Amino acid sequence: SQNTFKYINVNSKGNDLRHKTIITLLRLYVDLEEIEKANFTIDYLSKESKISEENRYELYRTLAYYYESRSDKNGVIGALDKALEYIVDKKEEENVVSFVQNT
Repeated sequence: SQNTFKYINVNSKGNDLRHKTIITLLRLYVDLEEIEKANFTIDYLSKESKISEENRYELYRTLAYYYESRSDKNGVIGALDKALEYIVDKKEEENVVSFVQNT
């Protein structure tokens, strides 16, 4: 699957799909504990412009997951706080707020 995501990233004409793919790659790198690749991906995404609100929400959720894997409580809270700016579903917002308050 990693090769498929890399292929889409390189060959996709649309930013939305490309960003979604890069965010998915980031999560995969965290799952595989490939921290150097995850850090490179985070750096790359931080320089990207025109990331859709939906993708920004997923990016910040994934960053929270990354920080959680690194036992960085402040990073988790910061990422989830940013994710709140892009939530559409009120129930999801309540869940995130509750999680942050209990962290």
